Amino acid sequence: MDQSRSFRDIIEARATRDPEFCEALLEEATNLLQVTRSALDDLLAAGTISSKTIGKIRLISMDDVVAYKARADRERMPGL
Repeated sequence: MDQSRSFRDIIEARATRDPEFCEALLEEATNLLQVTRSALDDLLAAGTISSKTIGKIRLISMDDVVAYKARADRERMPGL
């Protein structure tokens, strides 16, 4: 019986060979991060969750996403 590849392997392979797909994944991740941060802000404002609880959760920062995108752009277009 053939063993199928994992979803992660499939997505990684496509992102490696298809720059537009990779860009779309990065854009989607950025949008999801912004929605998540907005939802957490709303929960904080409503008193539903405390900042202490949020402090225990490790989320990637927007600065990290921006830095990753910049690095990816430089690697794709070295002359810029």
